[in-house]
Amino acid sequence: MSLMLVMGILRDFTVGTDIHVYFEQYRFLHDYDDILDADNTSFEPGFIALIVLFKDFVKGEYLTFISLVFIPFFLGFMKFISYRKVSAPLALLFFYMWGIYFNGYNAMRQMLAIGTTLFFIPLLYERKYLKFAVATVITALLFHKTSVVMLLLIPFHYWATVKGKCLSKKWLYALVAMSFAMFFVGKTFFQSILMPLVMLYDEHYTYYVMGNDAEELGYTFNLGQSLAACLMIYLYKKKSMDFEMLVFIFGISVYNIMGMFSTFGPRLAMYWTMFGVVLFPSILSHVNRRKIRELACAVVLMAYLFIRFFYSYYLNNIDEVNPYLFR
Repeated sequence: MSLMLVMGILRDFTVGTDIHVYFEQYRFLHDYDDILDADNTSFEPGFIALIVLFKDFVKGEYLTFISLVFIPFFLGFMKFISYRKVSAPLALLFFYMWGIYFNGYNAMRQMLAIGTTLFFIPLLYERKYLKFAVATVITALLFHKTSVVMLLLIPFHYWATVKGKCLSKKWLYALVAMSFAMFFVGKTFFQSILMPLVMLYDEHYTYYVMGNDAEELGYTFNLGQSLAACLMIYLYKKKSMDFEMLVFIFGISVYNIMGMFSTFGPRLAMYWTMFGVVLFPSILSHVNRRKIRELACAVVLMAYLFIRFFYSYYLNNIDEVNPYLFR
């Protein structure tokens, strides 16, 4: 764990797909008046304030700032893992191999918002929904507006824990299959439906459904991720993780559906697929090794994580998202 934190802090400032935007904004933001100047920056006021405060009191370089921003993101996940009392090595394996760890190098404001919200995650599990909602909204307004979608965790948690209801495995399989099937549907038609809705929220986030000319999500990647989700559904046994399973499968479905529109769209799914960090170790710890089928599925799932990592951060390492190449 300490090594992973140090690696994130001591990375080069050129690492990550979003570094150009962050570096330019960091250079030009110097005054608290920039918080109210919407035309000058698309950053949220909390993140602008962090930059200005850092320049006023630390006067450090850009690399030092983004290294410090990485810390609350990382520690938020460590708190989540500790709170749910799951196997830390397995949780960190998923955290690293699934790519959540590397998202902290790129979508820094978004991951800062997620990490900050995770510090308040006990409020959700203790059913203090109003307090959790207030903390989520404030965090979203300060660091990344899209994180307000984490409010959906409240009805999911209420339904799964208070009402004691969870979708059957057949319905979970169906959600994954239907969302993957929708991934093949024409992008133009759905963009025309969603665009007015996104514009009502905030025009800065239209790129989530605008598409990206540079690259499109591959069918193989989405298929592999969907099959891995199905393996997790098959191996799932423990009732105490019904909430996490429901949220994770919802995130996989969102990833597939948003993947129709752009490479940026699936970023919205991170707010829910991150629950795999605690779901994955819980599932593997309850695999019956005497049952060949279960053991085989667990091996395939582990193999998928390594293949996903190798493909994403070695073979397809765009803009050196992962700074630690095998060379």
